[in-house]
This record gives sequence, C-alpha cells and structure tokens, in this order.
Amino acid sequence: MARKVAFVTGAAFARRVMGGMRGMRRTSTRVAWALAVAWTLGSSPSRAQSEDLQNDGWSSGQSVAFQSGFASGEIGAVRLVPTIACPCEVENVTLLFGGAGSTQMVTVHFWNDSGTSNDPGAPIGLPFDVSLTGQDDQLHELTFGGSVIVNGPFRVGIEFSHNGLPSIARDTDGTIASDRNFICASFGEECLWFRSSDFGVSGDWIIRATILPEPGRAALVAGVGFLALLARARRRAVDAMLEHCFETWALPNAKVRREHHVFERDGWRCTVPGCSSYRNLHNHHIRFRSACGPDDPWNRTALCAAHHQRSVHEGIGRIRIRGRAPDGLRFELPLVTYGPGERILR
Repeated sequence: MARKVAFVTGAAFARRVMGGMRGMRRTSTRVAWALAVAWTLGSSPSRAQSEDLQNDGWSSGQSVAFQSGFASGEIGAVRLVPTIACPCEVENVTLLFGGAGSTQMVTVHFWNDSGTSNDPGAPIGLPFDVSLTGQDDQLHELTFGGSVIVNGPFRVGIEFSHNGLPSIARDTDGTIASDRNFICASFGEECLWFRSSDFGVSGDWIIRATILPEPGRAALVAGVGFLALLARARRRAVDAMLEHCFETWALPNAKVRREHHVFERDGWRCTVPGCSSYRNLHNHHIRFRSACGPDDPWNRTALCAAHHQRSVHEGIGRIRIRGRAPDGLRFELPLVTYGPGERILR
C-alpha cells in the first residue's frame, strides 16, 4: 500500500516554526526560573542541611567544671569533624564561659585539623576578638557571617588574654574524647600543643559549632538537579516534535535512503572543487532530469544550494558538470576545468 505524504502550506509551516520558537523561549524562561528557585533554596540557611558539631554531652541544668588554670596567651580548643559534604561555612560557635561574672576579651581561632598530631594544620582565615561576660549556665553564641569556610575536620580554639576565671567549661560525665580536646600551654615564649587529658582534664570542652554547606555549592547542586529534570523533559518534547515532523514532512523511505546515500558517499559536503560547504545540500542530477537523466547514484552528486541553483541552473558563475559520480566527474568552471583526480584538496 502506498504511503501517504502530507504537504503543508508555507503559511502553516511558518506558524509551526514560530510555535517552536515560542516553545524554546518558554523553555529558556523555565530554565531561568528553575535556577532562581535553586539559588533561593541553596542559599537560604534555613533550608540548607546544617549540622551541629560537638564533643561534649552537657545540657542546661547539668553540672560543669570551669577550668581556672589558663593563663594569658594560652588556648583551649576542640577538634570537630563534619559528616556532611563540605566546603561548609561556620554559621556560629557556641561555648560555655563562666566561673566568674567579669567581662574579658578572648580570641577565637580556626585551623584545619586532620587529626594526625596534637598540632593543628594551617589557620583558616583571621582570628576574631570577642568580648565575653562570664555566665555559668548559659551558652554564648558567636556568629561569623559566612567568613569562615571549612573543607573537612577543623579545630576551634579560645585564646585567653587574662589569667584564671572566667574560663571555658568541661562536662562532668566522666568521659573525654582525648583526640578532640586540646590545650596550647605557654612554655617561655612558646605555646605548645597537648591533649587536655595530658593535664588531667577529664571532660570534653563545651565548645560547639554549627556548619552548613557553602551557599554557592548548595545552589549549584540544587540547580543541577532542576536542570537534569528539565533536560529530560526537554528531550521528551524534542523527540515528540521530531517524530511529528517526520510524520508530517518525510518523503517516502526509499527516496530518503537514496538521497542520504548520495550525501554520505560525498562526505556530506558540496563536491564543487574549492567548496567546503556542509549546509543546505542538494541532490543534483548530473544529466538533468529534463534530459531524461536517470536517478542512479552515478548520475547524482551533492551540491550546496548556492552552486546548485546559482551556478548550475541560473548560470551565475556558470559551472558545468560532466561524467559519472563519484570518481569520474569533470567540473568546467569559468576560468579553469578540473577533471577526475584534479580536484582541489579540502
């Protein structure tokens, strides 16, 4: 049974093309909207996957011990280990600082800490000076405005500018993570790092931190997820559009295969010497159909639209093609003739 071929008028074709362009604009709008939503979700601290890090087991109302032995220039510190993917920003540090009600200046430090030695790694950013008033049952919360970014385990240290109390606290549950609690003790002009358990400290320092994925990273992850969904939907839409296009405008299968065979044989480019066009290819009959030229492959060659319409048929920059395709063609150009094997290399 013969296959029906649908023909579409120029006006209908234009309407369909414009409809497709409007569809592409709608797709672009959806992509921009998705990225905006992704950025909002990824950059909002309230929505990001934050993590609270602490080594101690203290809660309000429980007993604590304030370490009175620190001297000016010494540091009490904890090693904190994120379990979420980083880089992450340190949203805040909380600590219990008391034993006396006076107000003192302390300095907060951050370091990378791989846990391979008592000494921390490279410093993270610059230290922060803060003023704290001693309180025995209330945590102090210090915020850093996204200025501290960590890429894995890190150390937080509190450096004292005074001797004795008020000071940092330790829990009294009788346990200590010895590889996560440290003291930098003064020996002459130097401050040397030790595990706090080396000095008989029996609890974990109550120094904690809250981290959350860096906003740009979270937005990127969310954006990639949105775009992946959109890409799948767009592929389905394009597949449906192409299927409709083929059903509407496709030539009979035998003719499509024959034309494609000629284009593939000629490398999907114009065969005129010196031309390298891959666009708007026409399937030219060497002996014109009006002169009873056959549809056999030897009588067909690929030409770009300009050479086919302007040079061969309209006579502008006249080109004559003689012989048999693909290897026996003779091209007669206005100034020169190229025979088989004499074509310009492209």
